[in-house]
Amino acid sequence: MVDLPLSFPPGVDGLILLLLLSKTGILGKFLEHFHVHVPYTFAAVVLAKLFVSIPFMISFVREAFDRVDKNIENVAYTLGASSFQIFYKLTFPLSIWGVLKGLVMALSKSLGEIGATLILAGGLTSSTGTMSVLIYFATQKGEMDKAIALAIILEFLTFILLTIIKFFFKETTHKIHA
Repeated sequence: MVDLPLSFPPGVDGLILLLLLSKTGILGKFLEHFHVHVPYTFAAVVLAKLFVSIPFMISFVREAFDRVDKNIENVAYTLGASSFQIFYKLTFPLSIWGVLKGLVMALSKSLGEIGATLILAGGLTSSTGTMSVLIYFATQKGEMDKAIALAIILEFLTFILLTIIKFFFKETTHKIHA
């Protein structure tokens, strides 16, 4: 179920979010009671990017947690540790690099996301215009110099994030031991 946003095109994700969060949508009607309006706001930008990128993070985090040696957790349990203590003192610290890698990968994915963001947030105002959306609009207007400059900046940011991932987060396929 977590991978569902990965299976749809980002534009479909944006449409689903828009239908749910609009004034006539299920969640939109509920949020109206609290005078909260999400579509075409900065919150819509954040929500669209989270919806599309969080599955990447979850897959890295899940993999990191799965690599923790279960024997360590079992020993801690037999010594009287609670499930929360085992997670907080063992599983999470042993998985922290996978969690951080997931965060960086999700951030990298969200930088270039355009489909869901454009549909849910619009991108017509300074508060909802992300770099990817601005590149799109610049190309539509024929402002290729502006589009190229923005693309270079976005690619540079993505390159920096990829370098961080490769430098700090070495790939490992073996079990993590304490």
